[in-house]
Amino acid sequence: MGRRKKWTFSAWYSTAVTITMFLLIIPFISILIYFPVEYQGYYFLTWLILSFFLPLVLLYYWRRFRENRSIIRKSVIKDYRNSLQDLSPYEFEDAIAMLFKSQGYRNVKKTPSSRDYGADIIMEDKKTKYVVEVKKYAKNNLVGRPLLQKLQGASDYYRATGMKFVTLGYYSNEAVNYAKKSNIHLIDGDELVSMFKKVLK
Repeated sequence: MGRRKKWTFSAWYSTAVTITMFLLIIPFISILIYFPVEYQGYYFLTWLILSFFLPLVLLYYWRRFRENRSIIRKSVIKDYRNSLQDLSPYEFEDAIAMLFKSQGYRNVKKTPSSRDYGADIIMEDKKTKYVVEVKKYAKNNLVGRPLLQKLQGASDYYRATGMKFVTLGYYSNEAVNYAKKSNIHLIDGDELVSMFKKVLK
């Protein structure tokens, strides 16, 4: 499916003008029927001016509304990310484990803190056993390919067929390409925040 086209200002404005003129057509017809002929020109001019400027006013407040909504959304995302960043690594792993439990995964268990063989969490759904590696990296830190290779080794050790990697940061291009070839589900900071938002609604 193709990406939806982003509307330009001219497209928004022409649409608003069309809607406004349609809404004002009844008053315009009333002018032609009920007002004296000598005043119809003035009222027609007023109608044209309203048709031109009213959409501008509506568009202005609509854009202000969208900008404010965007600012609020970014603020909420920032608060979620900061709250997760303030957790200790063990608390962060606990939070991720509870997140997957709330999503319906079963037998969600944390691996031993030492000798985890490259996975922090083991869990299942109806058909698949998963290994999950969790890294509480900062926003500007990238997860590289070697950590994904360790996760793949953990899947062999725990006899799992599904793999997930979770981080508050992001992934290097090399890691993304490796994950695609190895069928590893990468969850970065943005997706993780969205997952928590859905669960905590």
